[in-house]
Amino acid sequence: RSDPGVIPLRCGWAHAPTFAACLRVLASLIGTAAMPDLAGTILCLEDTDERPYQMDRDLQQLHQAGALRGVLGLVFGVFPARVAPGYAGPSSQDIAATWAERLGLPTIAGLPFGHDPDPLTLPCGRIATLTVESTHWSLAIAPRHGDLG
Repeated sequence: RSDPGVIPLRCGWAHAPTFAACLRVLASLIGTAAMPDLAGTILCLEDTDERPYQMDRDLQQLHQAGALRGVLGLVFGVFPARVAPGYAGPSSQDIAATWAERLGLPTIAGLPFGHDPDPLTLPCGRIATLTVESTHWSLAIAPRHGDLG
């Protein structure tokens, strides 16, 4: 809740296990036995050198395959990528905002995890609460059994 680079994109609340993944890798699993069931999760997506149109393509592929059905919240990473000089198209944050609205899910963007130079670690399968309001957000991840407060 304290990273100033994180932007609330769509307000709402979700309480579910997290599933953190590299977007390109996740999209490449569609149609294989390795594709996870994402229903009932807060889906946390990140990647590096994934241009906005590639990010949109991967999300479209996941959506068309039905893989985003039942997802309860979205957390987008930073998505650093070089774009062509003079590029005037949507940013990765614009793509994330479009998908947040399309899916009707509470969403934040810009959380530094995964390929980030100084990443947070997001555990897969740990229960979390994502709260997104217009000016602030929080992602509270429950401790493992046996962890001290």
